[in-house]
Amino acid sequence: MMQFLWELQERSCKAVPHSADLPVPTPSERSQPSEEESSNSENKDHSEQDYDLTHAAVGKNPYYPNQTDLNDLIRDFGLTKSNAELLISRLKEWDLVVESVQVTSQRKRHKHFSSFFTNEDKLRYCNDVSYLFDSIGIVCNPDECALFIDSSSRSVKAVLLRNGNKYPSLSLAHSTGSFEL
Repeated sequence: MMQFLWELQERSCKAVPHSADLPVPTPSERSQPSEEESSNSENKDHSEQDYDLTHAAVGKNPYYPNQTDLNDLIRDFGLTKSNAELLISRLKEWDLVVESVQVTSQRKRHKHFSSFFTNEDKLRYCNDVSYLFDSIGIVCNPDECALFIDSSSRSVKAVLLRNGNKYPSLSLAHSTGSFEL
């Protein structure tokens, strides 16, 4: 088998002698189309496709997102405050958002939830867990949650973990300095 493959390779790599019966091939002459013909043929190729993008946009106005749309997009992408501000700033530079959109709105996005937390000594904790759940839009069912507490000699954290991956975990308490239980 190996001998056969070797012979096959030798035959395929050998030069072919040219003669009157087997002349050297010459490339066929093709004339270059003019720019007009070239653009017409390109348009013809695109028009033969199932879709035509030039006619798809006719009669449709572009959509410019407002502040609520951008907030939803930022939340969906999980952007940090600084990255969210950068995104909004660039979109405003390119005139791709409604004029009323504010770049600095992301600096205050924690304000709504800060009312649910209380600072006491060196501990920050959630003062109304059920109302926090309601404002987020999650049903508070104690059977579907587990409280996770992590403490060391320097800090303490309490997190409410949900069974499954449908909802995120919620931080309920944390120390803001050295803390001892």
